[in-house]
Amino acid sequence: MKCFVIFVVLAALAMSLPATDVAADPSLAGQAVLVSGNLSGSLIPEGSKERIPPNVQLTIAGGQLTISWDAEPGATTYKVYSSAQPDGGFAEDLGGTFASHSWSAPVGASVRFYYVTTITGGVIDSLVFLEGGTFNNNYCNVTISSFYLDRYETTQGDYLTVMGANPASGHGEGFNYPVYNVSWWDAVVYCNRRSMLEGLTPCYTYPGFGSDPDGWPPQYYYLLLPCDLGCNWNANGYRLPTEMEWVFAARGGNLANGYLYSGSPTIDNVAWYVDNSGGNSHAVGTKNWNELTLFDMSGNVWEWVWDTYGTLPITDVTDPTGPSYGTSSLLRGGAYNQSASNCQVQNHIRNSQNGFLPQSAGGFRVARRIPAGK
Repeated sequence: MKCFVIFVVLAALAMSLPATDVAADPSLAGQAVLVSGNLSGSLIPEGSKERIPPNVQLTIAGGQLTISWDAEPGATTYKVYSSAQPDGGFAEDLGGTFASHSWSAPVGASVRFYYVTTITGGVIDSLVFLEGGTFNNNYCNVTISSFYLDRYETTQGDYLTVMGANPASGHGEGFNYPVYNVSWWDAVVYCNRRSMLEGLTPCYTYPGFGSDPDGWPPQYYYLLLPCDLGCNWNANGYRLPTEMEWVFAARGGNLANGYLYSGSPTIDNVAWYVDNSGGNSHAVGTKNWNELTLFDMSGNVWEWVWDTYGTLPITDVTDPTGPSYGTSSLLRGGAYNQSASNCQVQNHIRNSQNGFLPQSAGGFRVARRIPAGK
């Protein structure tokens, strides 16, 4: 699960507050403020399963305030929080009445700030459409076709839902924390299993054993190298981004500002790394996002990409998928236990590891070539 919201502050006066109510009781004007935004770090506790439902609105009429929202698929419950301050002190507000997708309460004597959360089951779809473009990878021009990339690193909650286990332990644990201590192989299996759970066509094929991971033998019996695994690039299922897709996205795609880190020239704004992490990973999305609204592309956990380790493209190319032969796999982005220099995205910091062995600070995020439902 992931907590993500778009920041808005809407005073009741600006939300169609009826003139008759203001005239009858001027103190009602502006007495309720809806607060929502990238609040996962400051309001929603790390590790929480809660997130903000879509299209939250606040209205006041007849001395009652009503907060309404659109139904969230898979929602099991909703909660309303309030505080006298906009940036802290929030607690669940038990003074109102829930309807199906709304909550009402008397307008208080003092300004109150509100936000709504929901708890859902299953894996949350948080893919971001990234418009294709051309960028320079420091050696040549690389053209990337449009694709979808998860706004967040795959969480422990997501991984548990799909794989039935959570390998993360000892360096930040919680539903909204990134999964770590996984191998490249684990990430590939996750992608195919999640695709099948959602009725999508899996991208990866084990030669001679098909695309269902439950029918795959242990990789070391038949599949000796990561590059031996087949990928159907036209399939609509989940997959790992290629290294150049990852770099394109981390640098900000067509909106890139040339920042040293993903989304900022100042690492503490966007990354959990050795100097600020306390030696642990942190809930996804608790630092600022980059130009493409992607979180944690610098730091938190290393991210496996599709490519086998080898030479970077040095001549102009479109949609490269890495070397056709190699003995190790790649991680990008740095991690909570890495120096600032290892979290850079303008320079190529490449972590080459055995793709069949779990990496203690290694995680991943998923991509798709074709949008959901297509």
